[in-house]
Amino acid sequence: MHVRIDQELCRGNGACVVAAPNVFDYDEGTDRGTVLMPDVPASEEANVRMAAMHCPTRALAVVEP
Repeated sequence: MHVRIDQELCRGNGACVVAAPNVFDYDEGTDRGTVLMPDVPASEEANVRMAAMHCPTRALAVVEP
């Protein structure tokens, strides 16, 4: 699985960081989310799917292999 954040859609809500803190972080400089691990390990896949479902602006793009 691969994940990215569309920075134009992201509003820094933080839902991704709450759902998957090992994969996402909040960048105070841009007030946006950032991806720490674009290639998501299997142990984090469920958390990333949850983050994508709860993103209010649908800024997360999840690509399944």
